[in-house]
Amino acid sequence: MFDPDKLEVYQRAFVFAGEIKKVTLGFPKFEMYELGSQMRRASDSIGANIREGCGNRTSKDYISFLYNALGSAKEMGHHINSAFRDGYIDEVLRDKFLGEIVEISKMIYGVVGYVKKKDLK
Repeated sequence: MFDPDKLEVYQRAFVFAGEIKKVTLGFPKFEMYELGSQMRRASDSIGANIREGCGNRTSKDYISFLYNALGSAKEMGHHINSAFRDGYIDEVLRDKFLGEIVEISKMIYGVVGYVKKKDLK
């Protein structure tokens, strides 16, 4: 259906997941397997669902994967706020990450709209 490597939203989600991984590896050891792990998995899930949906699927299937990616993005918002609350990231980093989640989410909604309009088979 789409080449995920050519989708800007996939590229941004991939970079975002890498940034989250770098930051969470600096969390206290006890959080490496709790909040840090949840953040790494949720951030990876955004791009993974976009990529998985790009396979030979119907529009309905593809949109389902895109909505899964959006759910992971929303989950990341919670985890980012938790990391800020607990003092693992500062306000600047929190705002940067939340801003990136907003932008990635908008882009995913844009792909959903495109796919619905085209009704790809």
